[in-house]
Amino acid sequence: METATEMETDKLACSQTEMPLDKELWLVDQLTVLAEAFGEGGEKVSPQRLQIYASDLADLDQRQLEVAFRRARTELKFFPKISELRDLAGVAKQEECNAVEAYAAFQSVIRHLERNGIEAGVRSLTRRVQYAVRHCGGLATFNHRLEDKTFPFLQRDFCEAYGKAPVAEMTAAQLSSRLGHKGQQELCASRGQSNTQGVHRQWP
Repeated sequence: METATEMETDKLACSQTEMPLDKELWLVDQLTVLAEAFGEGGEKVSPQRLQIYASDLADLDQRQLEVAFRRARTELKFFPKISELRDLAGVAKQEECNAVEAYAAFQSVIRHLERNGIEAGVRSLTRRVQYAVRHCGGLATFNHRLEDKTFPFLQRDFCEAYGKAPVAEMTAAQLSSRLGHKGQQELCASRGQSNTQGVHRQWP
C-alpha cells in the first residue's frame, strides 16, 4: 500500500515536464552540489524539491544552467529560488521581451516612413502596429512628433498602445459580437411584432 508521500511523489512525477534522463540526473546532481554549498543539504532540500527545481529549469540549456549555478555560489547568500536561478542564467522576463518587441515595432514605423512616406498609409503594417499608430494620432501626427521635443513621449505612447493592442482588439470583437447578436434579436422581435399586428388586422 502506497503512503501519502509516495502518492504525492507519483503525482509530481506525472506533472513534470518531460526531459532526457541524463539531463534530469545532471540537473539534480548540480542542484545537490549547490545545496551543499549553501549548507542546505540532506533533509533541508528534499528529493521532491530538487525534482521541482529540475522540472522548472529543464527548458534552459546546459551553458545557461552552468552560469546560473556558478553565479549563485559566488553572488548569493542563501539557496536561490527558481526565479533567481533563471535570472542568473540570463533569461529575460516577459516584460523585458514585450518592451523589446514594442521598440522594434516602433522602429519599423520609422523605417516605413523613411522608405514610403506618409502617403503610403499604414495598410502594409500589421494590425497591431496600425492600432498603436492610430493611438498616437495617425501616421502624419506620428511623423510630425518624430521631429519635435515630444519624441520620447511618442515612443512611450506607441509602446503602451502596442502592448494594449491585443486586449483592445479582443474587447472590440466581443463588443461587436454582442451588439450584432442584440441587433439580430431586436430585428427578430420587430418582425414578430409586425406579423402579430398583421394577424390582428385580419380580424376587425
